Amino acid sequence: MSIKKTSPCEIGKEPDKSFFYISEQLKWIKERGKSRKVDFFSFAHLLPKTSEYITYEGSLTQPGCFETVTWIVLNRPLKISSQQLSELRVLYHNRANEPGLPLSINARPLMPLNHRPVRTNINTHKKKKKKKKKKKKKKKKKKKKKKKTKKKKKL
Repeated sequence: MSIKKTSPCEIGKEPDKSFFYISEQLKWIKERGKSRKVDFFSFAHLLPKTSEYITYEGSLTQPGCFETVTWIVLNRPLKISSQQLSELRVLYHNRANEPGLPLSINARPLMPLNHRPVRTNINTHKKKKKKKKKKKKKKKKKKKKKKKTKKKKKL
């Protein structure tokens, strides 16, 4: 199995309405240790409408890169605007009195699997069957339309 490098978010044309509640608070919490209360918000609103995912054992993204993480990757990304992404890129790892280290540096190069299993609950066979069913339904509709037009012509 090959793993391609992907992002948990994509740039969309419009700002994500759910992410708006977070992005509005970012100006107050640019450094570690700061907090801001966000009323009337649930992180569930940020999650895509899917229950399909891939999971694998991996490591932290910062030194010591300890292999103590179970990564869960949903099969649909969050779409945010380029403005919302820019707002995230000004955040820092450090506290206010420490030298600046941008949060955007929180990534490692793609690492080999080292025979670790990648698990998923995505049923790829099921999706193919759905496509076939849709094609059959379309064919049936076309046949019905043809029959109706033939009947009208006879009358």
